[in-house]
Amino acid sequence: AIPLAAAAVLIRSVPRIGDLWRGVSWRVGWAMSVGPWAQAAARLAWSQVPEATIFWAHDLRALPAAIAARDHAGGGSIVYDVHEIFPEAGEHALRPAWARAQMAALERHLAGNARAVVTVNDALAERLADALAIQPVVTARNCPPRWRRPEDARDASPLRSATGLGPNVPIVLYHGGLAPGRGIEILGAAIELPGLEAVHLVFMGQGPSRQQAVALANASSRVHVLDPVPPSELLSWVAGADVAVAPIQPTTLNHRLSSPNKVFEALAAGVPVVGSDIPGIREVIGADPSAPLGVLVDPDDPADVAAAIRSILDRPLAEREALRRRCIAAAHDRWNWETESAGIVALARDLAAGMDHQVAKPAVEGLPIPQSICFVLPSTGAFDARTARFASDLADRGHSVTVVARSGPGLPSEESPRPRLRIIRVDSGPSSGPAPTSRWRFGGPFLEAMRIARVIRRVRRQRRAVARLNLRPDIVHAMGFLALPVATDLVGRTGARLVYDARDLYVESNNIARLPRILRSVFAWREGRWARRAATVFTVNTVCAEYLQRRYGIERPIVVMNGQRPWQIPDPRPNLIRDRLGLQPVSKVALYHGGF
Repeated sequence: AIPLAAAAVLIRSVPRIGDLWRGVSWRVGWAMSVGPWAQAAARLAWSQVPEATIFWAHDLRALPAAIAARDHAGGGSIVYDVHEIFPEAGEHALRPAWARAQMAALERHLAGNARAVVTVNDALAERLADALAIQPVVTARNCPPRWRRPEDARDASPLRSATGLGPNVPIVLYHGGLAPGRGIEILGAAIELPGLEAVHLVFMGQGPSRQQAVALANASSRVHVLDPVPPSELLSWVAGADVAVAPIQPTTLNHRLSSPNKVFEALAAGVPVVGSDIPGIREVIGADPSAPLGVLVDPDDPADVAAAIRSILDRPLAEREALRRRCIAAAHDRWNWETESAGIVALARDLAAGMDHQVAKPAVEGLPIPQSICFVLPSTGAFDARTARFASDLADRGHSVTVVARSGPGLPSEESPRPRLRIIRVDSGPSSGPAPTSRWRFGGPFLEAMRIARVIRRVRRQRRAVARLNLRPDIVHAMGFLALPVATDLVGRTGARLVYDARDLYVESNNIARLPRILRSVFAWREGRWARRAATVFTVNTVCAEYLQRRYGIERPIVVMNGQRPWQIPDPRPNLIRDRLGLQPVSKVALYHGGF
């Protein structure tokens, strides 16, 4: 290896020979490393997973191994997962055009074995569909899973411990690969510009340009260099920063079409982004121009980068907190692995079933992104038509729906009435029953208080039972006020989004309406706090929507009336009530049906 390295240095020193070497050296490396590795990887696959039917090749170097494993298995499907444009990535972008054309030809040849292509953004998907002539091409951005940011995430972050910086010191964080074209020298110049004298810059990562970052740190006490951390710990480190930077420079086609992981990781940790004005970053932090998640910049201009950092750090505290919440909400609602992985899960399912996979159009064109939804009921659900309609319709639209209800006599503890819909009933203790009565003057309020206490105990038991289920929903739908304690606890443990279905005006209904005003105000205060935490509030008519909006200061709830599905009346018309009561068909019947 040492003589080969010395020869390579000598060859590069002669321009014409250097160009020739840069054009052929990738072939030498491919023959000496990729080929032997592919055979070894394929042998391991044969011995460890002989039943495999899908072979998922991550990037071009893995394709030969996937092909060899498939051939040995005697069949199966290959998925080519393209992280970047191989001939335009890293040092390959500096090779002669004829060498890059050879790489592209090799990629087309090997990719011809694939049944589908997966890549990291829509711009790459369009280019690969044309270049490789393979369908389908599925997009799955490299977003982290939803993460629940602790209240003290910034000040208690290991990032501040590792750098020795206190809570009052603003930190700008670059994390990821340290390589040419990533704006390292631009950041070093920007941090020295006026207005950023108190700001510290932290580089966290490895790569060929790490020494450049270390040199900046040696020249300034406000620049720090840290080693990378495991992905499972990364977000708690990122959360300690005030601004995350992604100044990818458009030096190569690969950079111009990139979607940096660090952007999605920053949003998940609740940190606004200063990023290059390129499509892969613009579509994320500028998705809503009226509420951006950071600032887009010219990555080659230190002054522009410095101004963008200042524009975030100089905001009042309330505005910075609002921006942080906006980043977290965007990560929970859209930019997360639960959402992005739906396409590749569907692809794997279809390939395993031997089906031709059809790529869904983007959600903006009307097709929903599949979500995991959990409905929480403070009842058995046996007679809850509203929940049944919500849950079944969502399951029919491709979502995974779990209904968590209370146990009841004669009802199964778990059932699946239709595909993608599961009902789980948990023990919450005996029903509180009807309100007791008393002839004593003060007995009524006392017994009513006892009934409320029993209700609270049932809610607590249901909450503990649900915690043991280890559910991981994207959305938690609380059906009524008494479902809110269980639902908000589940939201707090999983980071899911909360939906509150205010099916009645709880503090003005039934037994609560008979309580003294001061006690009713306690229930109203609690309902208001929960309602303001919800991403969406539903209710059953416009009068209730106006009341909830006015009383709790929330956005106007969405009205979903308890209408029925269209029903074709049979001929002859059924007479079930008269048959049950033994009445003549001509008898007149006035009916009340519902709760007593």
